[in-house]
Amino acid sequence: MFRFLIAGVFALGAAGSAFAAVETSTPDGLDKVEVKGIDVTYRRPGASMDGYTKIMIGSITVSFNKNWEKTPLPGTRFKMRAEDAQKIKDRLAGAMREEFTAALKAGGYEVVDTKGEDVLEFAAAIADLYINKPDVHSAARADTYAVSAGEMVLVAELRDSPSGEVLVRAYDRGKARETLSPHFITGSENEVEARKILSEWAKIFVRQLDAARGK
Repeated sequence: MFRFLIAGVFALGAAGSAFAAVETSTPDGLDKVEVKGIDVTYRRPGASMDGYTKIMIGSITVSFNKNWEKTPLPGTRFKMRAEDAQKIKDRLAGAMREEFTAALKAGGYEVVDTKGEDVLEFAAAIADLYINKPDVHSAARADTYAVSAGEMVLVAELRDSPSGEVLVRAYDRGKARETLSPHFITGSENEVEARKILSEWAKIFVRQLDAARGK
């Protein structure tokens, strides 16, 4: 499902472009709505959050920008090893789960691990991940200078957990802090900037849940 959705997003233009000229509705019956801080959001007409008292954080997948994956690591002629790429994916997915769990609990929401009639499921894919200086042991000790650490795209869904019906779908491109001129990129900057993007997404999610439930 997410692979199809992501392909649909990038069929609109180059990966670096803004989400423009998007459809006002989706093939599965969602209508476009405006959500502050999110590039594109679709909602099922008549969908209500009133019956949900708990949140389940479901699958979180991560995929790299296809051109980035073909690029040699800084200071080498070699592409990243598969095991190193998987470690980055796992760390980012884990960080996202941590940030969203923390934000939900801080907002007074109960986070559970199982589906149920009163459980709203959140599932996400991080796509088009681009890292200017990947923090892996196999990389050569080459200095990397860039205006930002990188960027990524969120594709998220809120679902009725028992049926799997999609109630809300959102797309947003998150970018690391940018400077006017290139600066030295460190592995720790990758982590810090990624956490900032994830934290902001989590805060928006909780704010929208609050608004939908009249909190």
